[in-house]
Amino acid sequence: MALTYAIHHPDLLVTAVVEGAFLRRDVERYLADIFAAGCGPYAKLFDIAGAGNPLPSEDMRAIGARIRILGAMGPMGPLAIVTSATLRPTAETFVSYAEASRAIRLFEGEGAARSWLQTQLGLHGGR
Repeated sequence: MALTYAIHHPDLLVTAVVEGAFLRRDVERYLADIFAAGCGPYAKLFDIAGAGNPLPSEDMRAIGARIRILGAMGPMGPLAIVTSATLRPTAETFVSYAEASRAIRLFEGEGAARSWLQTQLGLHGGR
């Protein structure tokens, strides 16, 4: 699997990194795992800068639909997506498909993304 992730319970943070093949099934497995672990309200850092390919629009629509369903089931934490110039259009399209009641922002570096997530957690009382 080219998508790896870690849950950091003390920080209320989930980090995910895509290296190489970017596949819908990996994203769906990630979503199922983190929501089963009760991490919906956690902040999420999702780094696709190292992905070898964009996701097809059909896959992004399906993932976006799943995220909207998950969002209707409970609170969702802020999402910072780290992207490259090449994959930025993919990330922007994903944001439009995955509308949920939470803050989402795109970044070109992990440091800025982490700082923004910390600010978001502070604004939301740790959630």
